[in-house]
Amino acid sequence: MRASDDDMRSIQNMYACLALHPAVRDKAAAGEPVRLLLGFDGFHQGIASAIAAGAAAEFPGDAQLLPLETAQPDDIADAIARCDAFIFLYRSSTLQAVGHLGPAFLQPIKKTMQDNWKKSILFKDYGPHFHEAFAEPRASIAARNHRLMALAKESRQVVFEQADGGRLTGSIGPEQAWTSIDGDGNVDLTPGEIATTIRDLDGEVRFSGAFLSTIPFAVKYGVVRDFVSIRIHASQVVDFSCDDARFAADFDKYLAANAGNRTVEEFGIGTNCGVKGLYGLNAGFEERHPGLHLGLGGGVLGSHHLDLIFANGRLSFDGTPFFDDGFLI
Repeated sequence: MRASDDDMRSIQNMYACLALHPAVRDKAAAGEPVRLLLGFDGFHQGIASAIAAGAAAEFPGDAQLLPLETAQPDDIADAIARCDAFIFLYRSSTLQAVGHLGPAFLQPIKKTMQDNWKKSILFKDYGPHFHEAFAEPRASIAARNHRLMALAKESRQVVFEQADGGRLTGSIGPEQAWTSIDGDGNVDLTPGEIATTIRDLDGEVRFSGAFLSTIPFAVKYGVVRDFVSIRIHASQVVDFSCDDARFAADFDKYLAANAGNRTVEEFGIGTNCGVKGLYGLNAGFEERHPGLHLGLGGGVLGSHHLDLIFANGRLSFDGTPFFDDGFLI
């Protein structure tokens, strides 16, 4: 099936980000051939083929297609070692039989992937949403990120408000350090986020949205609505309530496993307006969805990062709103 014009534009946008990836940036800027490896499972074969077909027009180099489910592990490892960058598209959390090791082909090549992590780009569980993730031009997202960070530097407070009365506030200032994921030099290729750490977050919010973590919350609960109330003080989860007994037990176990899991380490704002919804796929592009996500844990040894990606709510800097229920104001 021939890719649509919109799908082709998304592939062009992806290559615009790839040309700035640290693994290939120097070669691409110099116009030198870049050896790109495209590994895929059967579910992603069509997308991988379309990406490979676009390489000649969008990228100085060639793209080698490799079926991950049928290729020999030694052949995959050799291809990884020889390429300048490798993109793998495969199902993991969305497999019918989900295991903590992922699909069967991963384990024999895990060490090679770890040894070559600097040139690794993984689109796990993206499926057809790959085109959503790259629907917007990189430059548009970068401009949006820079505008929001400039607004933040002129502000003293960030506020997240919900229609049911949920509210979360935190202090910011001109020296606040923001990370911009905008496709320029990011190891994580999918653009569309600014993020910071705020140490005085305070309030109570009702969570509707999706989870992102190697802990299988997304697999078990999918996209949730008015699911759990979370009380936060000084950027610590101090209490929560949930009518779902299974989740209450799971979340309590997560919080108790390490004191660091209670800490809100990341205050993230998704800025990719091409991502139109949350799907509960445990896929990285979902945290680019416009609006708030809070990253718990991951800041101290033994803690575990868990993103709570909010489907709704209004974000404001000093009373100036900029996102409302997933839409840019």
